[in-house]
Amino acid sequence: MAQMTLATAISGFATLSVTVLTLTVLYSLSLVVYRLYLSPLAQFPGPKLAAATNWYHKYFDLLAKRHGGQFPLEIKRMHEKYGPIVRIAPDELHIDDPEYWQEVYCNSSAARPIDKQEKLQDRFGLPDAIFSTPGAELHRSRRQAMAGFFSRQRLRETQDRVNQLVDRVSQRLSKEYAGCNRVLDIGDMFSSLAVDIVTELCFRRCTNCSEAPDFKAPLVNTVINNIWLSHWNAHFRFLIKWIERLPDAAIATLVPLIKPILDLKVSIGQQVGEILSEMDKTSIGTKDFRGSDHDTIFDEMLASKLPSNELSSDRLTQEAMALTTAGVETVKATITFAIFHALDNPSIGARLKAELTEAIPDPAIIPRWVELERLPYLTAVINESLRLSYGTTQRSPRINRLHPMQYGQWVIPPGTAVGMDSYHMHINADVFPDPFVFRPERWLDNPKGPNGRQPLTNYLTTFGAGSRICVAMHLAYLELYVALAVMFRRHELHLFETDRSDVDFALDMVAPMPRRDSRGVRVTVSK
Repeated sequence: MAQMTLATAISGFATLSVTVLTLTVLYSLSLVVYRLYLSPLAQFPGPKLAAATNWYHKYFDLLAKRHGGQFPLEIKRMHEKYGPIVRIAPDELHIDDPEYWQEVYCNSSAARPIDKQEKLQDRFGLPDAIFSTPGAELHRSRRQAMAGFFSRQRLRETQDRVNQLVDRVSQRLSKEYAGCNRVLDIGDMFSSLAVDIVTELCFRRCTNCSEAPDFKAPLVNTVINNIWLSHWNAHFRFLIKWIERLPDAAIATLVPLIKPILDLKVSIGQQVGEILSEMDKTSIGTKDFRGSDHDTIFDEMLASKLPSNELSSDRLTQEAMALTTAGVETVKATITFAIFHALDNPSIGARLKAELTEAIPDPAIIPRWVELERLPYLTAVINESLRLSYGTTQRSPRINRLHPMQYGQWVIPPGTAVGMDSYHMHINADVFPDPFVFRPERWLDNPKGPNGRQPLTNYLTTFGAGSRICVAMHLAYLELYVALAVMFRRHELHLFETDRSDVDFALDMVAPMPRRDSRGVRVTVSK
């Protein structure tokens, strides 16, 4: 009897398994048929495999050429084959047309709300941070609560704090590197400086990463590790969430690369808690630091019209985590590009140093940001560095929730994710002739785009555009102007065993990265 019961159970389990497998196969086939022939996007050109399954995208992100990071290059090949509009995924279109950028990345309004894809909300494990927010309305309220903190006027008032941190790095170069043939990794130095500036200005708690030996701060290493894991985090977020529930010891043993990232979240969460506790004590006397040299980003947010659930410790921690990590790679990459090309091309370096020497007679004095912005060649070098460092090579698709979009003969249905990216914009030869040549002169004398009407800067899309333009864009510009002015006015740098492959985009890890085995841009400093 027992044997019959066991046999019946096994038979029932086998039947159930076959049924589940059959239903799964039928569902998958029906989904593919729908995507290829019945979907509103079925009319758009592109590879059938990309239209049928998201695994096409995953392959190029994770596995292509053994290390992944190849999807922007694959999209470029798609455009070369299929034209300026391509279906790159079952639910996403991509457009390669510089004149259409402002249509996709436009301002959102009540009549025309512009959303982001919900599936991207968990890409960095910070679903409630401003840049992860899908809905237009919630994004607007979150942005308004912190935008004033990053206004040009407020940042001008805090430049002295930036100057102090840049000066500290400059003093280390003079004392520890000048004249002794000691090799310096420029990327490490400016990554550390970028983190220090953000934590000092936003939280009044400088991390002092730029004081680490050889500028190799553990916090910065953690941020960089997070970048290299970005695609796995995005495509398998459910697995990361499961891992996060394990005890710390298990995580350290099973997935050691993830452990520092979790530690960073805990550390920043503790700092946020301490800051909020201190603010509670000062609020007893109704003291308001907003607009003073003592305010933090949390003063700005807590004094905003955000509801209490938007001001929870967890959400503020996510914003703090985002601010600490998001700006590191963009600022570092841009400064690294500028320094590499100025050293690799002596005529560029000589012209830049001549302009700075005339504008800054005393190298010990750091001019005001507004004065540095008036220097045409420094501005041209920064613009060209922003162009070729791209900011991000990831698409950040927009969704026009209520209205169709018209692109040439194509009518894009409402609710469709439409993406563009800085990589395609910045290498467009019609806008930027010889696009892979570093040529600051293209930005001089108020240049125009190919239509002869729009300023060329309209095609510089490093920080995005529209309602979701980078909230800390002005802070990035402040860092770039001050850091580059100080480096080239005070120091004589020389490339050490570094070539262009150490800066050129080879891998998309959300941030554009050079070849995987690059040792970075390294220099020595003359006495």
